[in-house]
Amino acid sequence: MDELDPIRELVVEAMAELEQALVDGLSAQAPRSGKQDIKLGLAALKRRIEVASRKVEEAERRLSDVS
Repeated sequence: MDELDPIRELVVEAMAELEQALVDGLSAQAPRSGKQDIKLGLAALKRRIEVASRKVEEAERRLSDVS
């Protein structure tokens, strides 16, 4: 384990959030989805992307602190 491992872990977590965003957003793109399905799918997709973005920002902050 080195000092970069916690940063790598944040990258893995961010990528997992993005992967889950694709799954959560599937209802929004289904051919027979209704307005509510699309609305819920988009909201779930947006939430996951925002969480991933925060993890990326944290990883960038931590990386800038590494000498």
